[in-house]
Amino acid sequence: MGMSKKIKSVNSKEDLVGMGYKIKINTTTNFGHLYKEIYYWMTHHHYKWHELTYGVIEFPKGGKRLEILWRGIKHADDYSDYVLEVHIAAGISDVKVELENGKTAKLQNGTHEFRIGATIQKNTDVWDGKPFAETQAKLYEMMIRDRLEHQKDELYTEAHKFIDHMKMLLKYYPETDK
Repeated sequence: MGMSKKIKSVNSKEDLVGMGYKIKINTTTNFGHLYKEIYYWMTHHHYKWHELTYGVIEFPKGGKRLEILWRGIKHADDYSDYVLEVHIAAGISDVKVELENGKTAKLQNGTHEFRIGATIQKNTDVWDGKPFAETQAKLYEMMIRDRLEHQKDELYTEAHKFIDHMKMLLKYYPETDK
């Protein structure tokens, strides 16, 4: 029994926003709030959200290094899924901040680096083991070219909405004086 060959003529994954898109900011934030906001955004936009890794390294003289990798997957159709990935690397220390109402809050201060990527994952496995698989895959992609282009536009727009949301949460956009 021979092994099936992988389709080479059709990409099974298309990068729309490379994982190299980076937001790097030195800020004070509440990671619990940020965590919830990312979850709510993913849920609102119908992504199944998974935390792939979560790690904290605590330094002896105070401060910590936080590493998180999140992945959101949204089913576009039987052939395509949208994938949003967020990698956070933050060197942080806990600080107490006095709020306007006189109460104090525990926040995290430091350099926060977010790397964001967006890809379309295609189910090219449907062609595995079929006669003329390469030809069938090419023909199918030609037939659904308009749908794939629409999906690329849609995911690119969603990814940039997510990026803008992250920047807003991190106060990356400065407030203008009125």
